[in-house]
Amino acid sequence: MAHEIWGSKFYSDRSKPAWHDIDLLRSLGIEHDETDRTATQILKLMGNPKVIEIPIQVPYGDGFLPTTHKALVREETKDTKAEQLGIVSMDWELVNPQSASALWDKQVGEIVETMAFIRSGRELFITGKLPSIKAGADDIDNYIVFFNPMDGGKTAQSYVTSTRVVCANTLRWSMETTRSSFKISHFKGAHIQLGKWMNRTYQNALATQELIQEASEWLQKSPASDDMVTTMAKKIYPVPNKPDWDKPRKSDIDQAQRWYQYSVDRAERFQREILDLFQ
Repeated sequence: MAHEIWGSKFYSDRSKPAWHDIDLLRSLGIEHDETDRTATQILKLMGNPKVIEIPIQVPYGDGFLPTTHKALVREETKDTKAEQLGIVSMDWELVNPQSASALWDKQVGEIVETMAFIRSGRELFITGKLPSIKAGADDIDNYIVFFNPMDGGKTAQSYVTSTRVVCANTLRWSMETTRSSFKISHFKGAHIQLGKWMNRTYQNALATQELIQEASEWLQKSPASDDMVTTMAKKIYPVPNKPDWDKPRKSDIDQAQRWYQYSVDRAERFQREILDLFQ
């Protein structure tokens, strides 16, 4: 189906049902429950599904020879058989569901808005709702999203979106419409880098929400032209200066370039958001 939810493994804030009507808590017989839960707690309610790595060997003579690849396998659950999710090189670093949930709880710490496995457990997303921005009588909602693929076919991502992610369709739409995101390839050190970038994304999102709220309140009290709003937006959230690439060690240049581009995209996005509030 279009939602691609794996079984009943979709958790949502109980006040906002999803269009596909899949409900983890209801499937467990839990009704009228408004408890806030961490990602780790939700994962356990989902049966704590596991994804493991199995080195690939090939027959040779009377025995087997190791190869340079390994299989990613989702282990058997009470209602599904084990399934191979993908084949990757030996240096590909798996971030399994347990690690992904722990990263969210430690580096973001936001109460989970939605969380689900899609594509037969190949992919996991976790989202949290950021503080609303009040623009007059309207509330503008944004969400932080963490996307973790476990089949070797995509990169992990974290980003801010105005789309409430509840299925594969809304996940794709949020990725296509977000104005900035970071992506981490699953190679050595991916787990550490994911934690750092998730925390940065979350802290920057909170700071930006506060700045946009202040700008919104000021502009509602003071008539302003588009030029005035644009100028103020650039002052509130300036595009950063390009760093001196000669200063970092060569091994750090790629990381510095990625962070610079992410920061530029983010600054330009929030400048546009401030302007959009008053058009």
